[in-house]
Amino acid sequence: MTKLWYSLLAAAIAVSVQGCNTPGTSSATDLFEHQTLCSAFLKEAESGDPSAMVELSRCYYNGAEPDFERSLDKAREWLEASAALGHGPAQVSLAAFILFNAPDDDSKTEALTWARKAKDSNQLGAGTIVVLSTHKDRTVPLNSLELETIGADANAGYLPAALALFAQNFLGDADANENSQSMAFKALQYHFADYGLESAKSSCSDLASEASILTHAFKPEVLRAAGKACRSALDRVTQEAGSYPLVPRP
Repeated sequence: MTKLWYSLLAAAIAVSVQGCNTPGTSSATDLFEHQTLCSAFLKEAESGDPSAMVELSRCYYNGAEPDFERSLDKAREWLEASAALGHGPAQVSLAAFILFNAPDDDSKTEALTWARKAKDSNQLGAGTIVVLSTHKDRTVPLNSLELETIGADANAGYLPAALALFAQNFLGDADANENSQSMAFKALQYHFADYGLESAKSSCSDLASEASILTHAFKPEVLRAAGKACRSALDRVTQEAGSYPLVPRP
């Protein structure tokens, strides 16, 4: 379940966490079941389980009232606790959380520190966060090394990297755009297969409305255009999904 937190990076990293079993469902039964899950995560987290700490962070980020009132402070505290134990996925998520929720120079430095720790252990998404934390000029396309780093994450199905590639399509040269668009489409396929249509739609919409950590690397008009491109690509993904099975994740 930990990889569900990776979706946090794209939508906000809203930081809206996407995927199944998230708080905020309309069904009273679903809400009760989620509170039960969160209670179990709390018990495991308090016993020192770093994966449970990440899941508990999700509970507090989204909120599962009345027992788990939405709290960014508690969400961050549990991510920090897990990251401090060396849990790679938590380090990636914490870097994204910091970058999105406190987007100043100091927060970029802190986010970069955690992302580099995660990158040292080859965590999915860490390279993307490093690039987004260090890309200085939003009018300049990603360079070849940055594209290679983000492309590797996108090729592994990491959606925020795919969204960055959609944005790159409006800045880079024709050859680079063709390659990045292909990688972005594949990552969108993976996300659709893993989390479903609504999660993918939400990610595209958040990109278009600039509710994304990509605001650190791309100008607003580029993100809006990229969001539209993402939705168009998603339409193609859903059409093709009905025609033949999606390409399996490598």
